[in-house]
Amino acid sequence: MKCAIVSLAENAQEQHGLVRWIPGRKNRIFDLEVVHAQQPVTIYILPYTKEELRSKKEKKQAKLFARCIRDLQSRNVGCVYLADDVLDFAPAGAFSRCFQLPSGKAVFDHMLCEALKWCAKKAQLDLMEAEVGIWQDCFDEHGYRILESVCEELKFATLYTNSAESARVFADKLYLQTGLSLKISKKLTGMNRCDIVILTQKLEQQIVREDTVVLDESGAYPYRCRNTMEFSLPFGFNALMPYLDGADQRGMEFLLTACGVRLYKGTDLPSELKEIGCSLKKVLYKPHKTCLTN
Repeated sequence: MKCAIVSLAENAQEQHGLVRWIPGRKNRIFDLEVVHAQQPVTIYILPYTKEELRSKKEKKQAKLFARCIRDLQSRNVGCVYLADDVLDFAPAGAFSRCFQLPSGKAVFDHMLCEALKWCAKKAQLDLMEAEVGIWQDCFDEHGYRILESVCEELKFATLYTNSAESARVFADKLYLQTGLSLKISKKLTGMNRCDIVILTQKLEQQIVREDTVVLDESGAYPYRCRNTMEFSLPFGFNALMPYLDGADQRGMEFLLTACGVRLYKGTDLPSELKEIGCSLKKVLYKPHKTCLTN
């Protein structure tokens, strides 16, 4: 799939020491050859600073991004990575109707077990002895896939839910397939006793201890920080790094798309990453934009 990155000129210059390119206030478009990528990656640079974009009226911003979409479509682009600063202004709905927009969620899903092991090692926890809680309001196939991905690392775990009936269906299914026996609890305050909590969706209540390892698969827990995975990259990807925000799950999902790696149920992502010289480097907590504390 043809892939593109939309970035601001100031980011490339300030973060990576590149020469700022704004002659005539025209957008700059060019292609970069990248190792493992099926096609050259298109780089689309908007010749404005973040403050300059903010000062523009909404109609002018809309016109700017409409032009961007047309330019990318003319190049047969199918997947677009919008840099964080661009996302603050770009009409995501308009872009998503025309292109695939990597969110990083698929990568987080597939790498959850690796992240769990990394966090447990960092916190000096034995997963076979740790108290692990898994939250989903009403368990579904997505929640079950999360259970499948981590079950081999656990001796026991508790499913916290508002629907014990749905959780029981998937707990019984997992027991028959793997032999892992799961407790089910509707008392969500029990999560404050857990060493590790996996949130498959947003948890509205602030009931997780500060010293608990939180793997927030939803990315929406408002009382903590969002989990960010960082990946090691081979030298061949360096040409793209001035335009990506980093080698996190969203950046990695974009790179995998450019390399033709499809993320579907059953994908052995750690092996796929190894094939292109990548691996999970670490798991970080990063503050939500609306969160004032870590």
